[in-house]
Amino acid sequence: MSAAVREPWPMKTLFLMAFLGRLFLIFYARIHDYFFEVHFTDIDYKVFTEAAFLVRQGHSPYEQPTYRYTPVIAWLLVPNAFYADFGKVLFCVVDVFVGYIHLRILETEQSTKRLSLTQNECSKRRSVIRSAVLWWLFNPFTAIISARGSNDAMICALILFTLFLLVKCHDKLEQYFLLLSLAAIVHGAGATHFRIFPLIYLPSIFLSIARTKIGCQQTTRFDGFKSFVWMCATNFRGFSFISLSLASFALSVAAFFALYGQPFVHAAFVYHLSRADIQHNFSPYFLPLYLSVDSPLITKLIGLVAFVPQIVCISAFALRYSDDLPFCWFLTTFAFVSFNKVCTSQYFVWYLCFLPLLFTRLTFRWQHAAKLLVLWLLGQAFWLLPAYLLEFRGMPTFTWTWLASLTFLGINIFLIFQFVQHYASPSFSRRSTIERREMRKIQ
Repeated sequence: MSAAVREPWPMKTLFLMAFLGRLFLIFYARIHDYFFEVHFTDIDYKVFTEAAFLVRQGHSPYEQPTYRYTPVIAWLLVPNAFYADFGKVLFCVVDVFVGYIHLRILETEQSTKRLSLTQNECSKRRSVIRSAVLWWLFNPFTAIISARGSNDAMICALILFTLFLLVKCHDKLEQYFLLLSLAAIVHGAGATHFRIFPLIYLPSIFLSIARTKIGCQQTTRFDGFKSFVWMCATNFRGFSFISLSLASFALSVAAFFALYGQPFVHAAFVYHLSRADIQHNFSPYFLPLYLSVDSPLITKLIGLVAFVPQIVCISAFALRYSDDLPFCWFLTTFAFVSFNKVCTSQYFVWYLCFLPLLFTRLTFRWQHAAKLLVLWLLGQAFWLLPAYLLEFRGMPTFTWTWLASLTFLGINIFLIFQFVQHYASPSFSRRSTIERREMRKIQ
């Protein structure tokens, strides 16, 4: 048997092909938008462009009333004044870069785990890593999201870069505190500044640090409640991470507050925390919020109730899976998006960006994975039809759309249970992982 499997295409070539494919989608968008009623270009891209024009003229981007993002995006898209698709190209570059971060995380995990694999097993593992990266690079869903002008690839890149730094912490002991500090800064001033939701990862980061000794690849389990409390209370590295992350976030907010004042804070953060979208979306909360639009008290109550399942899931997954941050963050984000008061297709990218990191952690047979994918897509298709009739044809399909939202939520909950059931911890030995896969085949 050959010692190594020759790769028909170098990774550099594949990254270039993925980028060129996205450029084609950007070109196609101009044709699609001209001929079709439902535009290919995301409505938010027009908002980004208008805010960028304001910045170029020396004004605040928040003079655009529907711009509710960090001013950094408006700054980055100033060249849109000279080339309208500059922002789309930038987002696609970042989208491809996300694939590179996947590659680095998986390679770092492979080197730090120090698994006793044969040469043939190492070759197979490299093939799995390659397949995982290609899944992202040539995924039509993520490519289309970026080519439409959505900036979600940026938040994915910042979150994954934070994760990469946390994984890299255990690569070399002398770099541990430097990388941990850098991860906290990227998480606070980067990811959380761009979107407030990455705060949901702090509990799992804190517990992960508490369970890991410096220079040791193995994690420590909590032996009872007293052990858990003691490890948390003495987790000075974890407290330092949270403090540095929040301080970095606060400094970034203070800097832009000095430039743009209260409109920046309200648009970038307060709006998203208190947002109650009565327009139809994948969240089943849209209809109750729509029906209670004239009752602020009920609207607030619904908003508070919506946080309950999110908090429960964030806490439960942090307690159970903090020894494996990629899997923990995937479940946490999946649940957070599914139970959110507002849920759009762009939000799906927030948890899909973790999937390439799970290729070595899941015991799915490809047939079962394909069935789950079809189920997830059917849930969206069942929702899209009544949503289209409601928005573009003015038909009263509120109940149908709401039932479709409930169905999609049920599908997502089922998928979360499936991922948990077919999860194989990377802390297990190689043999135990193979045995679990064999058991799945028998079942």
